[in-house]
Amino acid sequence: MKGFLLLLSFMTRIPMPKIDYDEEKLGKSMKYFPAVGVIVGIILLFFCIVFTFVFKNLNYSTVLPLMIIVVILTDLITTGGLHLDGLADTFDGIFSYRSKHKMLEIMKKHPGINKRTNNLVNCIFCSTNIASLSKLYQTVTLSPI
Repeated sequence: MKGFLLLLSFMTRIPMPKIDYDEEKLGKSMKYFPAVGVIVGIILLFFCIVFTFVFKNLNYSTVLPLMIIVVILTDLITTGGLHLDGLADTFDGIFSYRSKHKMLEIMKKHPGINKRTNNLVNCIFCSTNIASLSKLYQTVTLSPI
């Protein structure tokens, strides 16, 4: 159980009881990744349902862009932007055009060495999320509970 709480506190910004960080414990807790993903998904679903319920009287095409922005922001706030930061660091290293060792060093120790690459990756990430969520919401009808 401590491994699960450690992973949940590491991967999200959900308040958890203080658990001493240990790389070995964190490594053993990798089996709980799907559970953490389900918890984040439930939080996002909750916000979708509440948002749909609150704005049920408005036109669907009016509410959709706002709901997508709320879902993306909720995801970024819940996870602390961890995945977005990791993606930006990865592209930062790849587009440094250096040796493999230097790329890994850039990804670990040099936050935002190439600001243009970070900004571009963040824009592509958010645009892709908006486009895919828009298509998903258009295909699946979300009805308030």
